[in-house]
Amino acid sequence: MNNRVIADMRSVVALMNESLTTPVQYMPGHIAEINYRLLSRNVNPTLKNSKYPLIALRLDTKAKVVGGMLQYTLNIAILSKTDKNYNAEERETNVFIPILNPIYDAFMKALGDSGLFTWGADELPPHTRVDRYFWSTPPDAKETKNVFTDPLDAIELIDLQISSEIKNC
Repeated sequence: MNNRVIADMRSVVALMNESLTTPVQYMPGHIAEINYRLLSRNVNPTLKNSKYPLIALRLDTKAKVVGGMLQYTLNIAILSKTDKNYNAEERETNVFIPILNPIYDAFMKALGDSGLFTWGADELPPHTRVDRYFWSTPPDAKETKNVFTDPLDAIELIDLQISSEIKNC
């Protein structure tokens, strides 16, 4: 089931890239793995500048079978490199408004237009959106550190609930 949602999300990102001027990268995996893969791109001159913006599908994914449908509960992050010295207003002006919000909108549109997923009657699938200004560990953690090595702002989609028809091959 993981392989299918990984491939289907790749298709959604490819579809949304058709409408964006700056292509969005896609990477599934555990956060530590994604960070490692991004770091490894730094040594490749061709890939160094093609890391962001990025849609990261956090694995492991949850899927349950209900009435011939796979019901997924996903966690996805939309990431953009940022300046670690920006304050909240500068992040809003320089990252969220021009980069992250349009990608979020394009992603949601492509999710519906792809024909790969369904959800209830609402315009958007159920999820919790969290705007992460300079994504780091929660304030109650003993040590504050970045979730990723690069300084990033993000929109995190928590518990994104979408369904897909079970296909027998």
